[in-house]
Amino acid sequence: MKETNRGNHIEAMFFYLGQTYRPLVEVLRMKHCPQRFNYAARYVYYDLPEDVVKHLENLIFIKPEDMEASIEEVRRWFWKEAESISEDEIKQRLSQ
Repeated sequence: MKETNRGNHIEAMFFYLGQTYRPLVEVLRMKHCPQRFNYAARYVYYDLPEDVVKHLENLIFIKPEDMEASIEEVRRWFWKEAESISEDEIKQRLSQ
């Protein structure tokens, strides 16, 4: 948010993508497609459920003035998903 407040929107977006958005995509991949959890945004349209992808789209195409709200939404979603998966679940999906 510091870079957004300074008007450095490009830098702010890179921080948002790297420190907020990408970890969310990784945890979603761990849940839905653990074989490719580290593929970042590559193949999300094929690997993740349609409703998840639509939600991700809404959180990536944002205006600078919406960034703070998006950061909070991504953080909430990240923790919800991270807490919902277990090591056993990931191992089971990997063996499929």
